[in-house]
Amino acid sequence: MGWLFHVSDPMGGAAGEAYANTLASPGMPPAHVLAREAIQNSVDAGNGNKVRVRFRSDSLSGARKATFVEAAGLADIAARTGELKLTGPNCLHTLDKPRSAIPLLYVEDYNAVGLSGEAHDKNSNFYRLLLSLGDRSEVRTAQGSRGGSYGFGKSVYSSSSAIRTIFAYTRFEADDGTEVTRVFGCGYFVSHDFEKAAYSGRAWLGSEQRADKLGRVVVDPLENAAADALARKLGFTIRKDGEVGTSILIVDAAVDTETVIRGVEEWWWPRLEDGKLDVDIQDSDGTLHYPKPKKNEALRPFIEAFEIAKGRAAPKAGNQQKLAAFNREDGIAMGTCGFVVVPVTKDGITLVVPGDRLNSVALIREPQMVVAYHVVSQALPSVVGVYLAPDEKSVEAILRKSEPPAHDRWDPDSTNLRDDTDKNQKTVRN
Repeated sequence: MGWLFHVSDPMGGAAGEAYANTLASPGMPPAHVLAREAIQNSVDAGNGNKVRVRFRSDSLSGARKATFVEAAGLADIAARTGELKLTGPNCLHTLDKPRSAIPLLYVEDYNAVGLSGEAHDKNSNFYRLLLSLGDRSEVRTAQGSRGGSYGFGKSVYSSSSAIRTIFAYTRFEADDGTEVTRVFGCGYFVSHDFEKAAYSGRAWLGSEQRADKLGRVVVDPLENAAADALARKLGFTIRKDGEVGTSILIVDAAVDTETVIRGVEEWWWPRLEDGKLDVDIQDSDGTLHYPKPKKNEALRPFIEAFEIAKGRAAPKAGNQQKLAAFNREDGIAMGTCGFVVVPVTKDGITLVVPGDRLNSVALIREPQMVVAYHVVSQALPSVVGVYLAPDEKSVEAILRKSEPPAHDRWDPDSTNLRDDTDKNQKTVRN
């Protein structure tokens, strides 16, 4: 068992780097992008219960490193180091040095549907996360819950790896009611030539390659006992009966857990505050950390505005807080806004919200991730606000369509909104 590098197709096709580079430059720290997109993938794949996500880091050296390097087949990738043009530093140059640690990051979700379905069926969750690019349509599982749409958001895992390599370990309920585990490795590299052959840059590690009905070379994931055996060697937490969901291993992780914590707080505080999501971060020494948005002084005014917009808190007397409801357009609710004047710190001078967030509105739709902090004015006194999109499927669908791959704004000029009436563009502008 080793890595299979995909031979370039004479009719073209996406290079491996296209899978890793989609979210490479979104204008925010990479760890924040990981927090946003990884949790988005998990929430989208929820099975109806509260989703739980853990970011677990590890650092391998000595005998543990040697076991991992062999199990992960890293020597196969290192043999192409010159051709893959990976930026440094990365672990491929020090595989034979026991004291040079390899940083790993596991993103583990629970109460999610897992990577179910036939591995090479374009509609299966497995295929959509690991083998396709940019498919943003929704899938419904046999149980009726929505599976992950994944789209471009899956590229956040490989882009967080210094060697563009990940492994997925999953447990899911099959159509017959039994539970199945799977392991599969994916590499997303530049297209390259190696030993007089051309390769697309995509690579996979699973079972031995085989030919499908049309004679095409395919690699299947390892399943059940074989999957669990490899998962142990790769350091995954083995999933027991009922622990459905997916764990993604980012090899040679290029993000730090402290920044991940800040990213979870900054972008997922609405869902955390509503009690619809559990997240923790585990350091390599086993210490657990939890996001605490309410203890983040810069977020508290936004959380107050959120409570006002939700109708759970009335604006306080005076002109320090306000609730604004938008008029309906064509019979469709346009949402609500809550506003709060930004207070100062204990020194009586410095505002608690940083300058780039003053006079901004946190834009929020389902699944209650902050899409963006949208600056609306330069007025004084400085305020912050929260806009809650209406709980209407039609508006939710339009806003989702308007977002670029990074989900970081609502773009009324997005080509995804084109229709005969301009209604979609008008909805976003309003």
